[in-house]
Amino acid sequence: MITYAECAQRLSLPASAAEHWEATWDESSVAMPRGAPAFVQDDFIDDLCTLSGLGDDARAALRCAAAQIRHEPCLARLAWQVHWLLYLASPEQRRRGKALPPGGADQPAGNAFLYALAVLGDLPRLRRYYCHHHIDDQVLADTMRDFAIWTDDFFKKNGRYGCSSWQWLSNHLTPNLFRLGRLQFQFSRWKYPYRVYQHRLEPQQLAIFPNADLPVNTDGFFCQEQEAATVTTRFQADAETICGHAVTPKGLISLQATTLSVDDWRCAIAPNDLMLAIHIPAGEALATDACRDALRQARQFFPRHFPNFRFKGFCCGSWLFDPQLGSYLPPDSNIMQFQTLFRLFPALGGNDWQIRERVFGDPKLPLAAVPQRSSLQRAVLAHIRAGKAWRSGCAVVV
Repeated sequence: MITYAECAQRLSLPASAAEHWEATWDESSVAMPRGAPAFVQDDFIDDLCTLSGLGDDARAALRCAAAQIRHEPCLARLAWQVHWLLYLASPEQRRRGKALPPGGADQPAGNAFLYALAVLGDLPRLRRYYCHHHIDDQVLADTMRDFAIWTDDFFKKNGRYGCSSWQWLSNHLTPNLFRLGRLQFQFSRWKYPYRVYQHRLEPQQLAIFPNADLPVNTDGFFCQEQEAATVTTRFQADAETICGHAVTPKGLISLQATTLSVDDWRCAIAPNDLMLAIHIPAGEALATDACRDALRQARQFFPRHFPNFRFKGFCCGSWLFDPQLGSYLPPDSNIMQFQTLFRLFPALGGNDWQIRERVFGDPKLPLAAVPQRSSLQRAVLAHIRAGKAWRSGCAVVV
């Protein structure tokens, strides 16, 4: 039996890895299959490649990575430890370890697929889950295509194939995330510091109120660090009225308080209500009709397959929902048309990290080095150089 100390030395694991795996190492050894785990065998790899739509070069790299794990006992043992903690350990055992290292951690022996394969190794059970809930195989294939998307993303950033999004892919295997058409939908709850009200006679009208005592700047955004507050929000709801600093149709917090009558408005979304969180996978144009169709599919899919999940609406946080984009992009652009599908509201702590990551490819690039090939890249840079701050925003639809 390979001890944890032997494995850690052989693979040059960081000292911090011990808190993840050492305490349960001997227990998982008992369940370790003879040889290498099933999820690094050729038949599993071929199935995963076909299901996720990996390109030929990426498939070849994945097969090489799996073969390396099969032939190196310490790599096979570590892959099993991660997989076992994720899917086979008892709740008590999981409390004594952490299955996955943090995103961006070095991958042992240069194997850029090991942790992702340990996560994806529960694919046979996932297939049974989809079958039990009568979910079409195409939804599974569309959902698992994320593996190919993130593998290609890894190549763009590193010049070789791999996958470092193992934490994200664990959502697909749980499963609590499904791709329907252009968008992904995830089981979630309303955790934004807002309450959403809906007009009783005109339900398409929403009134969004932030919680009380939150600092807001002169532009209607929540204050960033060291930014002076123009107003501090207030909110009060009783048997007759709702009063507070409502979000304007442009997605900004009004500096003036608004009062509504409960005879005309009802609370549609309150803290901790069940929601479907939207994620926007890369790889395709953000066509408005396709996004609208995805929302339509979700309204049918979840009541049909998960009738006990009585969600109140859809929510999303993204750089795409910064209302300042409207000052630079034409109204008929995909991004601006996508915004029209939702009601926007400011994110608490919204900053420019995500827009710099998605638009420039690396949020840490100095401004002198960011690419300027597209009009969007040039607009994002011009905004920053003008001394203005980008702020990732949020959106909701009931």
